[in-house]
Amino acid sequence: MRATTLNFYGMAPPPQIDGYVVSGFVPWRHLRHGTHPKSFLDEVKALPNLDYRDLGMDIGEEKKCVQGLHDGEQEPWIALQCTRDRAWTDLTCHLLRADRTE
Repeated sequence: MRATTLNFYGMAPPPQIDGYVVSGFVPWRHLRHGTHPKSFLDEVKALPNLDYRDLGMDIGEEKKCVQGLHDGEQEPWIALQCTRDRAWTDLTCHLLRADRTE
C-alpha cells in the first residue's frame, strides 16, 4: 500500500517508501534532505499560497517556548505556530486532492 507521512519526527533522511515523506522538525533549508521523493519538494515550492519555508522548524523559535516567553512574545509565537500549522494543513489537502495514498 502507498503511504504519506508529514511532519513526523525521525523521518530524515526519509525512508524510500511508495508514497510521500516530508519530515518534521528539520529547518526549511534542509527540507530536501527530509523529503521523498526529492522531486516532491519542487512541487511543494510551486504551490500557490504556500510558503514551503513555513514547513521547516526554527530551533530558535522553538527554544523560546521551552525557555519561557517574555511578556508580549506569546501572541507572535502562537501566530507563528498557526502559520506553520496552516502550511502543513495546506500541504495535506493538496496531497489529498492530487494523489491520495492509502
